[in-house]
Amino acid sequence: MSQFENYLDRIIGAAPSRNSMYFERGTYLVRIDDLLFSTNRNGEVNSIWESTILRSNNADLASGVSTGWLQKMNRDTSPGNIKMNLCGALGVSVSDLDGDAGRTAITRAYSDEKDGKSPLSGCLCKVLVIQRTSKAGNKYSFTTFEKYPVQDESQIPSSDEWVSEFGVQTTADWTSSSEAADAASLDNVPF
Repeated sequence: MSQFENYLDRIIGAAPSRNSMYFERGTYLVRIDDLLFSTNRNGEVNSIWESTILRSNNADLASGVSTGWLQKMNRDTSPGNIKMNLCGALGVSVSDLDGDAGRTAITRAYSDEKDGKSPLSGCLCKVLVIQRTSKAGNKYSFTTFEKYPVQDESQIPSSDEWVSEFGVQTTADWTSSSEAADAASLDNVPF
């Protein structure tokens, strides 16, 4: 078997996936495309919120880009982080997602049978991403989803209005002063 045939067999036998483009520091308006759970090559389960950016104040992640939020399920904080963002994305209280209601919001088994996507698919959300540096010097992101108060995409603000409200940022803006600005942004998180 040639090397080409080997690669061809691997491609044909693979599960479809997208390139991993994740949120960076900024404020976004997104349409959630799907909520997936997948296993990485180490056998760890991840929650992946796929979305399309409709408005962005990060010059490096413009409108139209497909991106996502990945939450590794091997951490004690993972279920709470996911529940917080489910509540935010759906605009409901924590108690509204207890029991079967939480399962319905997450599980494809309860979704529309014609497309097999998560019940979150199509939700419009404001996403705030702030970035921090841990005491060990590692960078990490704190991401919150909040239901955006419009009925459909025709009611969203223009790109200029979005940038006017939230300013412009780039990935290169990650400085100690941006961490101070991010800390102030936490005052506006609705949870």
